[in-house]
Amino acid sequence: MRRAMPRIRPVWWFPMLLFAFSAEASFSETWNEHRFRTKTREALVRVKNILDTNKEPTNAEEVPHVYDDKYALANYLTNTALAADLNILKEFGMGDQILETLNTKAAKNNRTILLSFEADERCEFIEEKEFYVDGKTKVVSSGFFGSSETKTMHKEKQWIWNYTVSYKIKIGVDDYKVSLREGRTSKRLIQHSKAAPHKDYVAHPETTVDVTFLITSLANMATGKDRGRFAIDRSDKSCLTPRRNKDVQDVLDQFRRLHVFNARVEQYMLQMFLPTGLPNMESNTRVNEVFCPVAAFFDRSTNTTLSLPDAKALLKYHHSSLKKAISTTSSMVHASHSDGVHEKPDHISVHPFVLVAQLDSISQHYFDGLQYIEEMIRQQLVAAIGKSLTPEDFAEYMEYHNNKKLFKEEFKPKAFSHAVRRPNHSPEGIISIEASDTKRLISTLVRTKPQTDDTANMSFALNAATTVQFRGPHYIHGWLDHQFSSSPNHMAQSTKHLDLVIRARQFSNFIVV
Repeated sequence: MRRAMPRIRPVWWFPMLLFAFSAEASFSETWNEHRFRTKTREALVRVKNILDTNKEPTNAEEVPHVYDDKYALANYLTNTALAADLNILKEFGMGDQILETLNTKAAKNNRTILLSFEADERCEFIEEKEFYVDGKTKVVSSGFFGSSETKTMHKEKQWIWNYTVSYKIKIGVDDYKVSLREGRTSKRLIQHSKAAPHKDYVAHPETTVDVTFLITSLANMATGKDRGRFAIDRSDKSCLTPRRNKDVQDVLDQFRRLHVFNARVEQYMLQMFLPTGLPNMESNTRVNEVFCPVAAFFDRSTNTTLSLPDAKALLKYHHSSLKKAISTTSSMVHASHSDGVHEKPDHISVHPFVLVAQLDSISQHYFDGLQYIEEMIRQQLVAAIGKSLTPEDFAEYMEYHNNKKLFKEEFKPKAFSHAVRRPNHSPEGIISIEASDTKRLISTLVRTKPQTDDTANMSFALNAATTVQFRGPHYIHGWLDHQFSSSPNHMAQSTKHLDLVIRARQFSNFIVV
């Protein structure tokens, strides 16, 4: 009797590693105070452990400071975020020499620096195997010398394929291109039919992002050009607050573009690297375990932002925690590829999982820090005024000044409420425009054009054969609505929603066109 070969079944891992990173890495521009407070509490404990004992890092709102200090804090957050991104890009393989070369070539030729991600998948046939397995049929016979048992064997076939995924992350300007990271991993796929599990070759469309602003800023920071420091130009007319100005907006625009790139790379990893056997990772490799140095703290001992040596100490710790997370993740991935089915990937293949997520994490902390400054300003204004002003409050203020100071009597805005009547008759009704919530009439500027013999009649068609003509004075109304400019996490607030209200008197009627 022939012994059946053991059945080999493919092993599929669940995407716990990827989901862990995705949950922490997403970049949201919606202000979430709970998220910010939670992250700040965690960061404050670690910052106190990193800095000298004579330092007193404290939430900015708890330290006495002036308005200029808020701009200093925004500058500190920006410089720290850029330096943290430099740490991450160095782990990608981008050294100071590459930064300087990219910056020089881009500035010389006015060209764009592009970060790109390329990937491809290959599926190759390895071999065909035949083996026997026990069947369900069993025959038992008895005789003089005892009983015997016979089993039915079934022959089966397996087709074995090798599925390989590889990627490249490059950066360059014009013909100068540098490969920062290349990764490759593969897995044996076992099929019970001749059909290939995947196409022979699939090239993933190249994903690119413009990083000119980021690389220029990082190159200046690494080489000390322009003092290597970001600073908001407060003399610029676009500068309204530490959050709302062109300089900060340029940084946020770069982070937004980078987030789109990160999301596409991460999505590809989730969809395509998953079949190659990524393991279930433990919580100590998640993104939130990597220390983020971007925190809106003041030093209570000086009532200013943290000093440059303090910032360097935090960035150094960030770099070491980043290296540790990469090393831990790589070791766990390698340990999982010991079943003889998976090929061990290059040690750097898993780096993008940590690094891409960290880029988004830095962006999130940076945005939250800036919005925290904006919220401090808002809360201080509310405390000074005694209430949170709305567009309705401003509209009431302007209505008072329009009637008392700005306009002559004949030009003052008038309430939009008009009687509908025939000449020498009582009104048939009233037409008005009111605010939906308060039911108050809006006030409009009115220009009246009296009816004369030269004034053309107005008309409208009831059907193809009937046209109605009417005449009378013309009134042109202008209404000025008031809005507060929208912040990144709030929609612009309009004063009110309006209703056109039409009332007819008893036993009266009229037509509104």
